[in-house]
Amino acid sequence: MKKAKTKQIMSLLIAAVMMLGVLAGCGSSTDQSSSASSGSAGADEEKVLTVGIPQSAVVTDYYNNSFTRYIQDKLGAKIEFVLFSNASEAMNQLALACAAGDELPDVLVGFSNMSGSLMYEYGRDGFFLPLNDLIEQYGTEFKAHMDALPQDEYDRVMDFITKPDDGVIYGLPTYSAVTISDYMQNQMYINRQWLNNLGMEAPKTIDDLYDVLVAFRDEDPNNNGRADELPMLSPAIYYYVINAFVYTDASYPYNITDGKVWAPQVSDEYRQALAYLCKLYDEKLIKFDIPAADAKSTISGDGTTAKVGIWCGNPQTDTNHSCEVLDQYDVLEPLADATGKGGFVVNRPRDLLITGHITRDCEDTELAMRFLDLCYEDGAVTRRRHGEEGTNWVWSEVEEPNIFGGMSHINIIDSDLFNSNNVTWGSLLPSVYTDLNYLTIASTSGIGKEYARMLHAQTELTKTWPTPEETIVNLKLDLGERAERENISGKMSTTSSQYFGLFLSGQLDPENDSDWGRYVADMEACGMNDLIAIYQAAYDRR
Repeated sequence: MKKAKTKQIMSLLIAAVMMLGVLAGCGSSTDQSSSASSGSAGADEEKVLTVGIPQSAVVTDYYNNSFTRYIQDKLGAKIEFVLFSNASEAMNQLALACAAGDELPDVLVGFSNMSGSLMYEYGRDGFFLPLNDLIEQYGTEFKAHMDALPQDEYDRVMDFITKPDDGVIYGLPTYSAVTISDYMQNQMYINRQWLNNLGMEAPKTIDDLYDVLVAFRDEDPNNNGRADELPMLSPAIYYYVINAFVYTDASYPYNITDGKVWAPQVSDEYRQALAYLCKLYDEKLIKFDIPAADAKSTISGDGTTAKVGIWCGNPQTDTNHSCEVLDQYDVLEPLADATGKGGFVVNRPRDLLITGHITRDCEDTELAMRFLDLCYEDGAVTRRRHGEEGTNWVWSEVEEPNIFGGMSHINIIDSDLFNSNNVTWGSLLPSVYTDLNYLTIASTSGIGKEYARMLHAQTELTKTWPTPEETIVNLKLDLGERAERENISGKMSTTSSQYFGLFLSGQLDPENDSDWGRYVADMEACGMNDLIAIYQAAYDRR
């Protein structure tokens, strides 16, 4: 039957790829899944939906899994899995399956690394089905959650998932509401206890920051008699510093001033920022090159002894759950304008990815669309994120504050799902995350209390922090412009990162005209000016 063939071909493809050494760790549905018919089954046969999903390292079993049972019960159908590798390798596997002409799973979920232009290519070539009519007929939950969004956010999501030239939708989104993700792109925290021990205040200017970091390095602020303090830590922390000199958003790397689009990465102000960062790095006041696991343990400190003065990250995910030093840290506010073009922060745009598709090999498109729509149900979102009701969380009839300062009903009792479990699928599913279905009531004791304090303070302070009056975030590009943007942006990001390493290591000097000119020329060679022209045209016709 068809689904048996799908599993067989996918298994052969993935096995061949593994033998070639191109990919690792991929697999198809396990022996627990048996051959079954799809939507063309007779009335006495159980409906079966095959779901292709990147396999999560934390999920121990997709079949003996409480979330799978929840979906099957709601859907009235059996779920069979085609398990791909992680999100990035899954894209390679999908490309190989399509190139080989293999039959695909009925639906794909969790392919969060897929670009818009690639999705349109899969749609153009017939691998993905248009969803417009199916959404209209069966997308009850999706439409309800979309209709509840503010108009500007509704427009942004629909523009993101809709093919510009013909209005076709080939994929459904994962979206986080403003109340969940409207906070600083790089969350910064400073050790208040260290400042108090040294009789200093939190830095307000780049000069203040330098003085504080020197004192953190030299004056034993944690009072343990050892020079074990790391003044400033995080791979992403440099954006906090750069924005004191010039507004720079890694996700949208262009600015608009008086109607003109320009690139901050080649500006004189950015050059000054790089020189300042090189100084910090050379004097061992800042550290970037540290593995994530080591950074987590370093930030968490040694018992009640903190080891880091300033760090960037999320206190909920970037510290150990047994961390005892979080109560020493406060939010670090943005530095004052150092050049006339800085003094900003970058507020992270609301999370928006495309994570749900129906493939050309799906026979029962109604069942497939009902499955994707079920992913938007509030109960399904909560179960996917927090596990089993009654075991991992309980519903509180009384709203209480959540970690961002809003109100929630979900009360966690045991929900450490970042470790091995068989109660979630561990991948992004099509969803609209809201306070109601996603955020949990903040803990009032222990480590949870500190998480809530820090994230709530971050959220509230962000509302008062300066951002430019105009940005390119919501400019609309046509299909060709989107494809060119993805191509050029990828090259620019790689080139910029490479030169950052060269400047930081001292192999190049940002204050040397020849070195700086080489950097600018290579950025232009990536197509930087072409992308400026694309955004300028989009801005002019807005």
